[in-house]
Amino acid sequence: MLAVSGSPFDSEEYLYELKWDGIRALAAVGREGTTLFSRNGNNISRRYPELEFLGCLNSLPAVLDGEVVVLQDGLPSFHKLQTRNHLQDERKIRAAAREMPAVFIVFDLLSLRGEDLTLLPLVKRKELLQELVQEGSHLALSRHVLGSGKALFELARQRGLEGVMAKRLDSSYQAGKRSNYWIKFRNTKSMSCVICGYVKGSGERGTLGSLILGAYRGDVLSYVGNVGSGLGSAEIEMLLQRFRRIGRDTSPFASPPPLKGAVWVEPELVCEVSYLERGQVLRHPVFHGLRSDVSPRECSIEQG
Repeated sequence: MLAVSGSPFDSEEYLYELKWDGIRALAAVGREGTTLFSRNGNNISRRYPELEFLGCLNSLPAVLDGEVVVLQDGLPSFHKLQTRNHLQDERKIRAAAREMPAVFIVFDLLSLRGEDLTLLPLVKRKELLQELVQEGSHLALSRHVLGSGKALFELARQRGLEGVMAKRLDSSYQAGKRSNYWIKFRNTKSMSCVICGYVKGSGERGTLGSLILGAYRGDVLSYVGNVGSGLGSAEIEMLLQRFRRIGRDTSPFASPPPLKGAVWVEPELVCEVSYLERGQVLRHPVFHGLRSDVSPRECSIEQG
């Protein structure tokens, strides 16, 4: 079940819980052990050998919905999580499980003892989950508050957390659907970026899938990621028209990113982008439009 985006609100018909900056996963726990599945159905158990919950549940089998996170100083670190996700060697995976252990934060219960619970109201599923789970070093329950979405969002903002989820108390679990029974309030930041090119997409976005973004570190133009979210058909048509006049054959970056099929342009256009977190690239960027009042040279790494 997926959420829609919205602004913080208070309602006695909703519960509110923190939104963790991790990887969404389902945990199927049976007498033979735990299997983790990603949102697209891939088995990701091998990446997280420490996430074994056989002794943490009071009844089996069960299917849990939650988020895999790696904590640093009590806060989720998406960078450390990504480091773990890229590991392939078994020895390195086991070492990372000790040095950067993952935690599965569970927020929903989809089935128990072979019974489908998805049609039960959320508040009942939460009660069953509370009775089922024995928390440990790698398994934690997502805590929630009733009615006070704005206050929890402000707390999340102050602590630099990703945001808050609002979930209607009487809602069923709508697997595979994006439902307004679940609403996410995101705590985002923004920065001005230079448009340095684009990558073609597929389907309706075949002409332009995402923009290639840059920002200056001193006099050097550096790659800071791609953005596709927030681009509508009107923006795409306008941008492509402008790109035809400023196209170039080579990358404007001193160290070009390995982007297959990139179409490069002169670094003349500036856009505003919101994002959740910034490491080497922007996390969850969203395009908000061009900035004619900002010059490319003003787009510095430090301003984000």
